[in-house]
Amino acid sequence: MTAIAFEGYEFVGWYQDGTLVSTEGEYRFRVSEDVEFTAVFRESTEAPDKEPEEGTGDGSDNGKGEGTGDPGKDDGKGNIEGAFRVVAHWNTGFTGEITLTNTTDEVIHNWVVAFDLPYEMRGIWNGVIASRENGVYTIQNAGYNWDIEPGESVTFGFYTHAETETITEPTYYTLIERPMRAVQQKYEVAYRVNSDWKTAFNGQLEISNRSKEEIFDWTLEFDSPHHFDQLWNAEIVSHEGNHYIIRNRGYNAVIGAGQTLVLGFNASCGNGDSAREPLHYKLQAR
Repeated sequence: MTAIAFEGYEFVGWYQDGTLVSTEGEYRFRVSEDVEFTAVFRESTEAPDKEPEEGTGDGSDNGKGEGTGDPGKDDGKGNIEGAFRVVAHWNTGFTGEITLTNTTDEVIHNWVVAFDLPYEMRGIWNGVIASRENGVYTIQNAGYNWDIEPGESVTFGFYTHAETETITEPTYYTLIERPMRAVQQKYEVAYRVNSDWKTAFNGQLEISNRSKEEIFDWTLEFDSPHHFDQLWNAEIVSHEGNHYIIRNRGYNAVIGAGQTLVLGFNASCGNGDSAREPLHYKLQAR
């Protein structure tokens, strides 16, 4: 497969499940099962070729061009802004921090970011190193800080081995989108009514992971005539007609191998029979 950048953009790399697998535009591999890749691009750091303007002779800006800003901070374009800071520096390394700011009007959920940094990270906090290849790091959230609200920021720190007097800062920060997929692992969803007072009732949904692998960042879809007024341990993302989509609350994003996650709820009967179970369960994860 081949990635081709439009004018003004350049190719960063091919990612699979948030992990960088190649920085080559043309990527060849042998297929033995269904796989999904994401091509990541960024705005080009090279100025596009321009036709000479009248009176300039060579199309130059005569020294009046605009600068690119702080080299350790992106230009605020796109959906995330990154800022780099050196906390401490010694002759064999340094401690640094990167602050990511959500510049959109929507929550950035389960963030994963890629950036260039030519040093070996020996440790990290408030984040997890997903991969490092050809000087490009992919860092994912630490679980407890995986949402970035509009206008809000998260900061992760690290220390490196770097025998240098001058520290090179990242030149870009790219948010990696990891698509939702139908869960392939074996799982079961159970519906239970705990208390029923005819017009309303409370109960629980139980999601059981019957596989030997984790289910990460899950959402659950189902159809039910009941009106779910409140859920704890889950968030109602969408409710249209009888169709519901609910999502984890971050702290319970991972359903471990062999584990069961319990989601309590309060509901009102849609047909006078609280025992009527939801239908068409569909569990998705990243």
